[in-house]
Amino acid sequence: MATQEKTPAGILVRRVTFEYPADLAAHWHPEQPEWSQVVNASSLLMPYLEPFLIQAVREALPRITDPDLLVEAKAYIGQEAQHFRQHRRFNELIVAQGYGKLRAYERLLEADYAHIRATRDADFQLAYAAGFETMALAVGHMLVKFRSEFFKGADPAVVSLVLWHFVEELEHKQAAFDIYQHVVGRYRLRVRGLVYTMFHTLRRTRQAYKMLLIEDGRWGGLRTRWELKKLMTRIFGYLTPWILEAALPWHRPARFKDPKWVIDWIQLYDEGEARLTQLDTDRIEELPSAMLVGS
Repeated sequence: MATQEKTPAGILVRRVTFEYPADLAAHWHPEQPEWSQVVNASSLLMPYLEPFLIQAVREALPRITDPDLLVEAKAYIGQEAQHFRQHRRFNELIVAQGYGKLRAYERLLEADYAHIRATRDADFQLAYAAGFETMALAVGHMLVKFRSEFFKGADPAVVSLVLWHFVEELEHKQAAFDIYQHVVGRYRLRVRGLVYTMFHTLRRTRQAYKMLLIEDGRWGGLRTRWELKKLMTRIFGYLTPWILEAALPWHRPARFKDPKWVIDWIQLYDEGEARLTQLDTDRIEELPSAMLVGS
């Protein structure tokens, strides 16, 4: 259930809980184990990345003089807090499936963000937050556009978790950017933050999915190398123009319209639909209103 009314920009803090099957497999998309582990690796980052984003924005609150933007900033914090809590629950299920070495990786992520907090000032930390939200905007559009290729036939709870997360990333797509522009506003630092964020998160994500695939006994195999090559070609082929556009001085995330799929999801939630946590992935090419289990 929501904990507040929507902000003027449309942000709503939702308390959505996902229930996973007792036999949930790390390869929750049985036909795409490599993709499953790439998503799992991304999820592992969230309980460390998103608290960092929250702290960066929370520390900026006293510097925000626009009352409307202050409301958006607090709602952004609320949404991000829900995201990392849900990902932490999911991650524990993955680690418990024989991936105990991930505990050392989690400590590495914790150290990463402690180091950034200790060595970078508040302005850079806001630039990092704005940079990550730029990436999340592009990834969200990609996941929705190619949802059939990425998610058809996969575990409903995991797919619903991922798509819920990115529905909300698109919903608050301009919050971190607007906070940065209002509080700091330096163009070159914004681009530096974007580049740093991109290389840091992608490097750690690759490290994690390599670790997962090694534990699977798949890393280095011809099939895995071929599948990862196809996957990364698709991902970076789609994301690169978005990132280049985001580096331009006139970039404004607000100008990117939400896909119809995202609008339909939000409307269903607003109407009280509870089955959004178990979308029928055999019908993933349809709108959420046609994907509800039992409909």
